[in-house]
Amino acid sequence: MGRQKLPAGQHGEISTTEVAAVRGDDGQLLQRKYVVAKTRLGVARGPSKQIEARGATAGAARRALQAKLATLKAELEQEPTGPSGPTVTELAEKWWAMKSAGRLAENTRLAYRDVIDRLILPKLGETPVRDVRADVLASWLFEERQVRRVQAEHARTLLNQMLGAAVAWEWRTSNPVSGLKPLSNEHPRADPRDDDERWLGSADLEALREGLRGMRQRSYVPAMVELMLGLGLRISEAIALQARDIEWEHPDGVLVHIRRAVITPAYGQPFLQAHTKSGPDGARAIFAPPFVVEILGNLASAAGPEGFLLVSRDGGMVSARSARTSLRTVRKRVGLLRVTPHTFRRTAGRAAADEGGVAAATALLGHASEATATESYLPKARKAPADARAALQTLAPTQTPTD
Repeated sequence: MGRQKLPAGQHGEISTTEVAAVRGDDGQLLQRKYVVAKTRLGVARGPSKQIEARGATAGAARRALQAKLATLKAELEQEPTGPSGPTVTELAEKWWAMKSAGRLAENTRLAYRDVIDRLILPKLGETPVRDVRADVLASWLFEERQVRRVQAEHARTLLNQMLGAAVAWEWRTSNPVSGLKPLSNEHPRADPRDDDERWLGSADLEALREGLRGMRQRSYVPAMVELMLGLGLRISEAIALQARDIEWEHPDGVLVHIRRAVITPAYGQPFLQAHTKSGPDGARAIFAPPFVVEILGNLASAAGPEGFLLVSRDGGMVSARSARTSLRTVRKRVGLLRVTPHTFRRTAGRAAADEGGVAAATALLGHASEATATESYLPKARKAPADARAALQTLAPTQTPTD
């Protein structure tokens, strides 16, 4: 027998769940412990809605939930009894059918669909499109942002597109998301690292390589790090390299073609994407330096003509998730807690810029413009101190002769 429908304006039993605090790899507190209070509220049309609120303690969460329930019940009493029109679920499915039929990278498609199914529909799915309110969205997105910042920003982006379509289809008269600021702009997070921590110096590289030598003999991680350093690759590009991507007979040296990326979705197995993160235009070719040529030779001979250069211990495709986990173990061991896979790409870009200028770094990294390399990958040029002493001296007071 199914669950009995709650009368409109009445709620079920309140339950509380404690969510543990989360700390980063360096021990820094990323998320404080909190408690979630939940219940279901009966509505006039459709199934009951799950309502939840958060607080530092169970009592605080219950009080917050009771306050939210009081507001919602008051709204229900004023709710019109006429036809409600299409719901957000209907809007999402119609919009998604058109969105997913367009040019959408597979990893983007998976990420967006996950946000729709896990965030948007559980919260708003039963809400009539015409009843979606900006203040409710703002409060909900703010709460989500405290727990999962990236997914909350994706939810804001997707809702903006969906509700924009609803306006075009005359399902409502305005888009309540258009006036909400992007979440990433509410509290800009400056990179806390100094310039010296965003790139690896010779001492850092020596310490890192010493740590990599302590890994298991069959680990792919040491070779992966050298490929990212020596070719300026993203981690998804490094683990996607195959033996056929190496052009051994080029007259000017060994040429490596960067054409694909391995995508590691939040759920499911990694898969090979037919282009890099930058899309089809992100394909590029890079001459390998001598230390990388030797590594490529060893990897290619073990891979065979069509095999991946880097493989997991069971011989399968490498997952970026497992690669990052292994790298975190090494960086803890050698004390380089700020190092991420992208640090190697930045270091390569800086080396190329030091030798051949910004244009060389842009070509190596596969950026569409030099501005991207300058902004995100190279040290910021320090402004020379202003020196207008001679001009400013003309503004000095005239000295009055003294007797």
